[in-house]
Parts: sequence; C-alpha cells; structure tokens
Amino acid sequence: MNTLPKKTFLFVGLILLTAALFLLDIALGSVRLPLEALLSDNPIYHEIIVNFRLPKALTAIITGASISVAGLLMQTLFRNPLAGPYVLGVSSGSSLGVAIFLLGSSILPITFIQSGWGLVISAILGGILVLLLVLGVSFRVRQAVSLLIVGIMFGQIAGSLVTILQNNSNPDALKLFVVWTFGSLSAVSWTYMQVMLPFVVIGLVLALSIQKSLNGLVIRRKLCTRFRY
Repeated sequence: MNTLPKKTFLFVGLILLTAALFLLDIALGSVRLPLEALLSDNPIYHEIIVNFRLPKALTAIITGASISVAGLLMQTLFRNPLAGPYVLGVSSGSSLGVAIFLLGSSILPITFIQSGWGLVISAILGGILVLLLVLGVSFRVRQAVSLLIVGIMFGQIAGSLVTILQNNSNPDALKLFVVWTFGSLSAVSWTYMQVMLPFVVIGLVLALSIQKSLNGLVIRRKLCTRFRY
C-alpha cells in the first residue's frame, strides 16, 4: 500500500490552517462576531463581513501568495535560497515613489490624496522605474549574480534618497510616510480589489509560463558546472 508523501500532508495541513485563520480573521476584530454569523441573514453582520472584513482577508491571502511566487522565481533565477522578491530593489523604488508623493502632496488636490489612489499609483510608478533600470542593465550584464548586486545597489540608492527626503520633510508628511511603511489593510475595499486582482492573475499566469524556462536554465547551469570540473 502506497503512502502519501510527507509533503502532501504538510501541504494539506497548511491549506486547512489557512482556511481556519481566514475564518478567524473574519470573526475577530473590533466587533467580535460568532462563527454562525457567517451564515446569518442579519444585515449588520452582512455589512461587516462582506464589505469590511472579507476584502481585507482575501487581499491578505492574495498578496501573500503573490509574494511567495515572486520569491520562488527569484530563488530559481539567482540559485540562492536567500533571494526574495525584494532583492532587485523594486520595493525600495515603491517606497521612494510614495515618499516623493507625500512630500509633494501640498500641490496636489486633497481629494486625490485622501482617496488613496495617489499612494497606489506613486508606489507602482516608483517600482516600475527601478525595474526598468534593472532591465536596462540586464542587457549588458548577463551574469545573474552581477545583476543581483546591481539590483541591491539600486535598492540602496532608493533607500538613501528616501532617508534624505525624510530628513528634510515636515513632521506631518513624515508621519504619513512612516505609517504607510508599517503596512495596513484597513483601507482595502472591493474597489481596490477589482483593480488589483487582474494584475495578480496576469502575474501568476506569467510566472507559471516562465517557471519551466527557469527550471531548464538551472539544469543547464548545473550541467555546465559539472562538466567544467
């Protein structure tokens, strides 16, 4: 009788644990709800669960899965288990974009700032800028390790610029930026999810499509290293 591998039990256990934590995240909060409230017709329970807690819980799961996939791609590309989705400096670029946006917020419309879309757009633009710089360097630098160092360098430069902006900013803008760096799902709604979900789906499809190519690249590198020695 064949027994299931241990990884299968671990995978199933993690899925069950994620489902349990998902339900607890919906039930617990500033207003504690009983688990039977998930199936209740009470309009108050329905409003709290559907319009407030459910989009936040789903966003947390989707974001965590996306970061995990990005980390897997980086580890495969750079052949380093310590490589993560932040090694190329994209997240530092996003921080720089948000820092510039918050410091220049006095010349922007108040409604644009309070809506939250300004932070989203500035973070995306900052991350894309660093990513384009890394891609531009990749046409000249073919070695993955060298490209990794270049990405870390761009991340450090962006971090240094953020520090300079923080040092020269007013206390109110600095507080807004520091609160943003903490990370929060309090402002997440179905509107934000409608914009985020298509990008996540496209990214996951692209990740699955290039994973085989990355695996083949790793195999070729191992074979070249083995025959070299």
